[in-house]
Amino acid sequence: MTIYFITMAGLVFLVSAIYAQSALSELLDFFRNSPSLLEKTGFISDLYFLYDLTRCRYGFVRYLFKHPVPPKEIADAFPDYSRLRNISNVVYGLHVVFGIVLIAAFVIHQCKCVTINANLRNELINWDR
Repeated sequence: MTIYFITMAGLVFLVSAIYAQSALSELLDFFRNSPSLLEKTGFISDLYFLYDLTRCRYGFVRYLFKHPVPPKEIADAFPDYSRLRNISNVVYGLHVVFGIVLIAAFVIHQCKCVTINANLRNELINWDR
């Protein structure tokens, strides 16, 4: 059951990351071509949402998250900045949720293993008697 939940969360993140990559590709290129913006976000690869985000390089999405009103150079080039920012924030949130799901699944699995091992140990002790 847990593996299905992890798989579904992963697929939702993957589909949203692919959509975000296609929707924000021009904005990513704009950041890549602007040294002042690139200095604030750090390196941005061609497949940011599929590669860099999964490697926890959050510079670009944090920049968009912290700037609800874009600087003039971005506002002039991207009149739909708020929509692009919302897409980025949703994918960022889904990435965090996917991480929480993975950690929770690991903890739940470990608790089950401890319980099973304790029950097995008790059965072996009682079997000896």
